[in-house]
Amino acid sequence: MVAVAGVAGAAAVGLSKKVIGAYAEYEQLVGGVDTLFKEASSKVQGFADDAYKTAGMSANEYMETVTGFSASLIQSLGGDTQKAADVGNQAVTDMSDNANKMGTDITNIQNAYQGFAKQNYTMLDNLKLGYGGTKEEMQRLLVDAEKISGVKYDISSFADVTEAIHVMQTQMGITGTTAAEAADTISGSIDSTKSALTNLWAGLGNPKADIQKLVNDVTSSFGNVVKNITPVLNNIVKAMPALLNGIVSAIGSMLPTLLQAFTSLFTQVLQTILVLLPGLIPVFVKAVMTIVQAIIDNLPLLIGAAIQLVTTLVQGIASALPTLIPAAVQAIVTIVQGLIDNLPLLLNAGLQLITGLVNGLITAIPILIAALPQIITSLVTFFVTSIPIIINAGIQLLTALVTALPQIIAAIVSVLPQIINGIITALIAALPQLINAGIQLFLALINALPLIISTIAGAMPQIINGITSALIGNIGQIINAGVTLLVAIVQNLPQIMTAVAGAIPQIISALVSALVNGVGQMASAGLKLITGVKDSFTNINWASIGSNIISGVAGGITSAAGQLLDAAANAAGNALDWMKKKLGIHSPSRVFRDEVGKWIPAGIAVGIEAEGDTIQDALDLVSNGLSFDTGDLGANIIDPAQVSSIGYSAQSNGAHSIADEQNSLLKQIIEILARIFDKDLSVYLDGQLISQQTYKYDRKNQENDENRNRLVYG
Repeated sequence: MVAVAGVAGAAAVGLSKKVIGAYAEYEQLVGGVDTLFKEASSKVQGFADDAYKTAGMSANEYMETVTGFSASLIQSLGGDTQKAADVGNQAVTDMSDNANKMGTDITNIQNAYQGFAKQNYTMLDNLKLGYGGTKEEMQRLLVDAEKISGVKYDISSFADVTEAIHVMQTQMGITGTTAAEAADTISGSIDSTKSALTNLWAGLGNPKADIQKLVNDVTSSFGNVVKNITPVLNNIVKAMPALLNGIVSAIGSMLPTLLQAFTSLFTQVLQTILVLLPGLIPVFVKAVMTIVQAIIDNLPLLIGAAIQLVTTLVQGIASALPTLIPAAVQAIVTIVQGLIDNLPLLLNAGLQLITGLVNGLITAIPILIAALPQIITSLVTFFVTSIPIIINAGIQLLTALVTALPQIIAAIVSVLPQIINGIITALIAALPQLINAGIQLFLALINALPLIISTIAGAMPQIINGITSALIGNIGQIINAGVTLLVAIVQNLPQIMTAVAGAIPQIISALVSALVNGVGQMASAGLKLITGVKDSFTNINWASIGSNIISGVAGGITSAAGQLLDAAANAAGNALDWMKKKLGIHSPSRVFRDEVGKWIPAGIAVGIEAEGDTIQDALDLVSNGLSFDTGDLGANIIDPAQVSSIGYSAQSNGAHSIADEQNSLLKQIIEILARIFDKDLSVYLDGQLISQQTYKYDRKNQENDENRNRLVYG
């Protein structure tokens, strides 16, 4: 941080010097322009501001150039400063154009013009216009210019000399090249940008400067640089594959030679190192030990500096949190929206990441398990030591939350309907996928359950042994901890009871106030809820649902009855084969006859006699039907007055047809059950009867059968 601060400070000092120096030079040059051009000074300064693109010069360079010959120029124009400003601007632009087109150093051209102002023509050849450095050659230039423009030029007039040079440069295609290059060439645009940047430095020190214009000038010039460089970069990119291909091919052809040379060189270097190694190792070890010892000696200082740095950072972050948190929340909202938009990609990447993490964790599990005791001990020690700080922070956090609770509740309540609607809409829309996923997950769990159970069962002895050993080894500490906890609770019980007793009146008062204030709204909400439920129940075609349920039950029983009987028969056959095989039965078994067979009928008879009333009551309940009185809900779902002995009858012709269909389905169910129970359920083993169906048929059962048949068949 100190190094960064030093660099930043040096940069600031450098920039300040640059700004101050540029503005000081600007002030001095403006003073000279004001003196020479007087009322036309602002015109010259305007030309100077635009010189970065017209002459490739900064404003300071322009004013320095124009003031070098302006005295002679103004004198040759009879003191006309306005015209002198225009002619001077033309002369400076011609200088830059000549330098750009002919490649002459601008300093030599400026010196030539300053000589022309003193009627010294020895440097005329610096302009490279085809004329020598003599007065006669300058006169010839004026004559040639007169032939082109039709204007007679006087060699004694500096203004005429500059005009004649302008005509000749225009004729040769030199005029305007600086402005064109500033926009269309790399070097010209870079020079223009440098000049615009120099103007900005001077403007930063000028309280009257138009900073926005200066910045725009820099931006515009730099845009030209980017525009001019882009085609070059494109060409480089296009040429890069061929270049790389050539380089790779050349390297490939040279590779055997290089490898051979490298191998030879490496062998020689290695031999040299081996020779020097006995002497180098002690020196190297000594150097390493010196470095290590220096680090150890300065370790407290380093740790202290690190702690101070972290503390300062934390304090700064804490003081900035009220400003950072709202911005962070907005950033989080933007980030979350971006994440939602890219969820498919993130999900795929996340699954791959999770797979890699799982594989890595599985590989690292033995190492983690070995390190767990030390980690747990360190964590427990840290948390126990930090308990006072945590409690203090928790109290402050709880206080802040309680203080902000009204605003939090108000904000949550305002968006609660939208949240509930969004959740319900999303769940209903995703219900098929959720059901399908749940079924698949359940099936996968069922399929994996045997493996899980067997794995757990196999590990159970070790688990129990480990837990038991740990408990036995720490039983004394556990008891001591329990006693300490109990003593602490007893010691603090008066304080706890006092606090609770003091808070109870406030709690009751708050509850009463909340109930009084909210009872009306709760009643209104409850009424709306009941009305909505009632309307929803009213709009449901319960008759159709009931018919579908009964049809489904009947169809299921009908389609499954045969399969159930077949499965039972197969199970009985398999069991019989198994028992015969295990017991070696090939003829009537005395073991089953004496030890099993004779007790089965007795057991079945006892069971049926004991539970006969329960079975009969269940059958009576089914046969008598069910009724549902909806009068309390205010909905005419089922009219109690229309209920018949078999449940209820329809209130219209359509309802009669539904009831008839239900009666028919109920009859089918009873007939199927009757056929199942009418089957011979006697069990034989090797031709011997070992159990049979029994039925305690008394007067009560006979009456129930008669009532059931009468209810069903009329």
